[in-house]
Amino acid sequence: RVLQAFRMVDRSHFVPSNLKKLAYNDQPVKIGNIHLSAPHIYGTAMDALDLSEGMSFLNVGSGTGYVSTIAAHLGGSESINHGIEYHKDVFDHCKKCIM
Repeated sequence: RVLQAFRMVDRSHFVPSNLKKLAYNDQPVKIGNIHLSAPHIYGTAMDALDLSEGMSFLNVGSGTGYVSTIAAHLGGSESINHGIEYHKDVFDHCKKCIM
């Protein structure tokens, strides 16, 4: 299920436009306050969380929204998914990515 959720969410939509060429590398991407960890880190976390259909998800420091979007696919339409982000520039980037 986790691998399928990752396949449903294109990481390039969450990477800053000037770093798109790094979107599919298994490495972190960082520019200013915007940060994405390497995909294998997120995969390990999602496996450990073992999210099921209908479970809720709270992501404090939600960043780009990438992990929250993967969690939304795992939780399905009945889940509740909240992300909290402190940095306005990161929030604005996230909003642009998920709209």
